[in-house]
Order: sequence, then C-alpha cells, then structure tokens
Amino acid sequence: MDVYECKICGKLFSGRKKKYCSQACSDEARRIRNRDRWRKDHPDWNKDANKICEWCGKDFSVPTRNAHIAKFCSDKCRDTWWSRTVYGYKSIEERNEERRKQKEIRQKRLEKERTVKRFKNSIQTIIKIKEEERIKKLTRNCVECGNLFYNPSPNVLTCSAECSRKRNRRVSRMIYKGRINKKNLIDKDINLTKLYKKYDGMCYLCGQQCDWNDKVVTHEGHTIVGEKYPTIEHVVPLSKGGMHSWDNVKLACMKCNTLKGDKI
Repeated sequence: MDVYECKICGKLFSGRKKKYCSQACSDEARRIRNRDRWRKDHPDWNKDANKICEWCGKDFSVPTRNAHIAKFCSDKCRDTWWSRTVYGYKSIEERNEERRKQKEIRQKRLEKERTVKRFKNSIQTIIKIKEEERIKKLTRNCVECGNLFYNPSPNVLTCSAECSRKRNRRVSRMIYKGRINKKNLIDKDINLTKLYKKYDGMCYLCGQQCDWNDKVVTHEGHTIVGEKYPTIEHVVPLSKGGMHSWDNVKLACMKCNTLKGDKI
C-alpha cells in the first residue's frame, strides 16, 4: 500500500492518492491559495496607509489591510475616546476644575453660615445682656419682709401672696384706727421686719435686744406680746403731727413704746 505525505501538515497517510490527509488540511490549502491570489491582485496590500486619529487628530500609519478599521493612533487615544464619548466621563482637568468651583461655592456657603452664626450669637448676647439688665432692674426688696424678689410688673411691692396679705392687713389696721391717713402717710413700705433688720433688733430707747418670741398665743388664737417684743415707734407721735415715714420711725420694745406714749 502506497504512503503519502500531507502537503499542509506533513503527516503520512495511506489510501487513495490525494494531497491532503484530511478535510481540514484541504480547507487550509484552499485558504492559502485564495490569500496568495488576493495578494497577487493587490500588490500594495502590505504597504502602510496614512490615517488621522479620530481623537487627537494626529497622522499615523497602519498596514493597508487594517486601514478600514483603524481609527486611533494609540491604545491611549482609543481608551480615552471610549471614556469620553461612550461612557461620558470627563477629563481629569475638567473634574479638577469642577472640584475647584465646588470648593469655592462650599467655602462661600460656609463663610456665609459662619457670618450668620456670629450675627445670631451677637444678637443673642445682646438679648441676654438686656434681659439680665431688665431682671436686675426689676429685682427689688419686698416692702414687707425685705427679701429680694423679681416681678416683671414694677408696681408689685411684695414678694409673695403672704407678704401682700400681711401688708394689706397692716395698712388697713392703721388706717382703720385713724392713726395713719392721707396727710401723714409718707412711706407705705414701712414694716416691722424691715425696721428690725435696720436697727439689728436693738430698742433705740433702752438699748436692749428685742425678742420676737416674747409673745403668747391663747387658745382663741389671740396673740399677747411681752415687754421685749419689737414695735414700730414714731419719734414724733402721729397724734402730735408726726409722719409715718422712715425718718420718723425707729425700733422700740413694747415696754419702752408703752412708757413713751405720745411724748416727744
């Protein structure tokens, strides 16, 4: 049996005389013949063709056989074209410019916010100072007990409802007895508690200490004061034309006040 050598792959084979060992080698031989015939008909097939890069615009050369598909002068231009045109990405310069503008806008906004904040803080500080001044101005001593208190109404004289009741009862009692009237009433804020504090509890007549506890409360609820109980003493008695004013009142114990009577 005759043995033949394949003209394409060089493999030895037997059987009917033929040039190729298989259909694959026969197809490869046909492809080579077609290629050689095409190259013969196109003698300039292997020469370079000039092209213009579609991205950067530079001239570049490619083999003629690839000229119909060549668009870019380099892989960098090709990738950049895809990035900008297809995916819509911006260049690093454009992105940096946008970041710079955004930074400027952000800095202006922050500066405006800081300015507004400083202004608000200044206004709040002024309001706080004004409020403190107002509170300080409207903080005064209670005309009954002498304690400091705050009330937004400047016409309020007492610190509590209890002091207000005490003051009303005291003034009403003196007016009812006829001792104090429109002619001799100068200072309405005079009270025993404040007078006691003013003179440190010392009777101005005998020089001894007055005693708040020198009193007895009966079963009926009546209070009987003793000799050392503090009282309001009018230096010039009201019956002799004296005024109910701070200049005319002093602290005296009950005994001295009683003994003095309406003497001057």
